[in-house]
Amino acid sequence: MAREPKAAVTSGPNVTFEVDRFEWTADDRLELAGRWFGVRGRRFLRPTLEVEVDDGNRRLLALLEHKPWTAVDGEEWVAAFAWQGDPIAAAAELAVGSDLAVELPAPGTAARKGRKGPAKPAAGRAGTSTAHRADKTPVERREGRRPRLETLERELGSARAQAQRVGEELDRVRTAFEAQTDRLRTELTAAEQAKQRLDAELGEARDRIEAAEAAADRQREELRRERDTAVSERDSALAEARQARRDRDTAVRDRTAVEHERDDAAAQRDAATVARDAAAAERDSAVAERDAALVRRRTVPPIGGPPAQGEVPVASFSPIVAGSRGPTLGPRLVAFVVLTVFAVALAVLLATAIW
Repeated sequence: MAREPKAAVTSGPNVTFEVDRFEWTADDRLELAGRWFGVRGRRFLRPTLEVEVDDGNRRLLALLEHKPWTAVDGEEWVAAFAWQGDPIAAAAELAVGSDLAVELPAPGTAARKGRKGPAKPAAGRAGTSTAHRADKTPVERREGRRPRLETLERELGSARAQAQRVGEELDRVRTAFEAQTDRLRTELTAAEQAKQRLDAELGEARDRIEAAEAAADRQREELRRERDTAVSERDSALAEARQARRDRDTAVRDRTAVEHERDDAAAQRDAATVARDAAAAERDSAVAERDAALVRRRTVPPIGGPPAQGEVPVASFSPIVAGSRGPTLGPRLVAFVVLTVFAVALAVLLATAIW
């Protein structure tokens, strides 16, 4: 396809740029194609496209797919830019160095050298067309100029202000960080001291616990021994209690037998008392009879007449013959003595059995 004559845009003395294509190849991609003239010996930097939008200027950096954007006189030169938002038709400026910039037509149109014929739509977005002239008058050449210093200065001032804000924020952050570091260092020191103190307290508590466990073991062993001793004593006490119960039962039986014997002895004692009383009565009767006999004997005159003057009358007693009416104290007294001895012996026996 034959290449049509392009519009030449002057950028700096003896430097021109012919725009072949400046359009959106996609909703998010803006491409610029053209040819440089008079740029021998120049080294381009990364191209920058500044587009005028409603809220100011938007600066776009070229994508790296065409790096290093080497410009050769008359050869095709291409740069692509990423776009965000809806495509617009606005003036733009291309900067390829600190001292070289060119003005571009609105995206989607291209400046042409004058030629006859109707307008031919440009390849790109629908609804855009390539402007061309009806005559052969050459396109206006513009002198080269530096990039827009006002924008650069504004951006530089904004960057400086942002850098200052960032520096101040960094200072605040650094100050806060240092203060926080000091506080954390102090807290760490206090924590280490507290840890050492807690370690010491833990060691002391561990020692106390070990001592308490040892004392508890000793006390447990002592209590175990005491328990065993108490169990033995309890068993002995139970055995003794059982033996005491048996002894008590035996004593109760013995006491019951002694009580029976005592009752029998009391009965016998009562009988002995009755017999003693009877013997005493018989004794008293015998004594009375003896006394009466003595009295009668004293009153009987002696044989041969009364005693001479100065003599003492002598009573003569006849021997006591069994079965006679004279005093017979021997058998009765023997019976009384025997009964008395028997009663005393029985009382002694009862007393011994009771105690």
